[in-house]
Order: sequence, then structure tokens, then C-alpha cells
Amino acid sequence: MSRPPSKASGRAPRGPVLKLYLDSSCRYCRVAGALLRRLDRDGRLELTSFRLDESYSLHGLTPADVAREMHGVIFAPQVKVVRGFEALMEACARLPLCRILLPLLRALNRTGLGPLLYGWLAQHRPMDRPSRTQRA
Repeated sequence: MSRPPSKASGRAPRGPVLKLYLDSSCRYCRVAGALLRRLDRDGRLELTSFRLDESYSLHGLTPADVAREMHGVIFAPQVKVVRGFEALMEACARLPLCRILLPLLRALNRTGLGPLLYGWLAQHRPMDRPSRTQRA
């Protein structure tokens, strides 16, 4: 069954090209996930909680890896695993409304400040009690 044309482009989406594993116990992750879903009008992203979806293990990731920071799996043109700030940059690159942020994100990445800030936020994020039913 084919998907209907997207509202933003009028073209049928090609399917998700980036799967992001978020932590449904993290308030930052849930807010970021909700925002990314709203911005993803073409269905380029698949967002899931690593607590509900253990398919990350198919890509050599462990529960400790995905609990430490966001991870993503890029499916096109070839399979590649990204993590942390790089995963955030990859998500923004796939969302037309976020592409305006790419020059800033690239500058933060080049200086090392982006990964440093992301790492600090990931380490100090507010956590709820883990739930196997919460959506990221």
C-alpha cells in the first residue's frame, strides 16, 4: 500500500531514511521527539523509544549505548549509525524546516562545542521512571 502524497511537497514520501532511538524516560527526548514528528511532513524520520524497540541491537548497539545518548540509523544510500550531536544534525538535514539551522549546527560541530553541549545535556537530562509503554 502506498503512502498518500505529503502536504509539504505534494510527492509521495520515500519512507524513513533515518531511524532515531530516543529515551522515553527523558523529558528532553519526548519534547524533541514531538517537535521532530511535527516537522517531519514527508515521513523521512522514524522516531522510537529504545525502551520499546530493541532493533538497535541489529546495528551493533547495546542498551548502554542508546541509554547514554540519542542514536540514529541512516538507511539511504547505505546503512550508517550516528550518535549524539551527529544524529541531531542528520535529523535536521532531512527536515526542510530545520535546514536553516544546518550552518549553525555545522559551525558548532567544527568547533567541538555542539558535541560538548549535547554530551553535557545528555548526561544531565531530567529522567522519569523508565516505562515500557511511553512513546519517545
